[in-house]
Amino acid sequence: MQILSQTRAAIQPVSIVFVFAVYLILGAFFGSEFLPKPDFMQRGIENFGKSKFKDAIKDFNHVIENDPNKCIGYLGRGLTEKYLHQYPEAFQDLTTAIGKNPNVADFYYLRADVCNCQDKWTQAMEDINKAIAMNPTDSQYYCTRSKTYSETKKYALAIKDANKALELEPNSSEAFRRRAFAKWRDCDLQGAVDDFDKAYKSDKTDLRNLSARKSVQEVIDHCKKKGIPLESLRD
Repeated sequence: MQILSQTRAAIQPVSIVFVFAVYLILGAFFGSEFLPKPDFMQRGIENFGKSKFKDAIKDFNHVIENDPNKCIGYLGRGLTEKYLHQYPEAFQDLTTAIGKNPNVADFYYLRADVCNCQDKWTQAMEDINKAIAMNPTDSQYYCTRSKTYSETKKYALAIKDANKALELEPNSSEAFRRRAFAKWRDCDLQGAVDDFDKAYKSDKTDLRNLSARKSVQEVIDHCKKKGIPLESLRD
């Protein structure tokens, strides 16, 4: 679905809300029958956007009750559960959404993200590989796989995927950040500092990059002061 990527690109910073927006747009294209009735879905999206997650869950429950055969209610509830750190429930709802519509790459990408939150690296890798096979031009997918590779200590592959993400989206703060973390864990500390700088320059609203950069620089300074080879820190 090319429209998924187009809608995500229009939202800054990148937000899961784009998925909801896409379904509303598709409803406009294909008719009101595409979306569940009454307007619990719209209200659930609004509550999600206001961080009223428990209210959003109630709305998505109504969506599912009204039409349990549509994937959109499970998608909405699953994403909300993720934000509430209810990862097993989120995984189950996203799995149900995939079962009802297995041809949407973003569903696998989102479930991979949930799996990463639970340290389920094998399942995460399977899902993100499916998403990339279905849509190999989405930079965010490569960022997610880069994270999974980093967590499984495959740093060269993590850097390769981050580079691919940057090839597709040259100013991606997330891609620079993912590459920085891979370099950090692979003991290329100066390279990590440089990439955290690039990530912050690309998105100055994300202060995590400054915090991470400071942590890496402190390690560099400490090692220099104590005469500790940086290579000895390799895990």
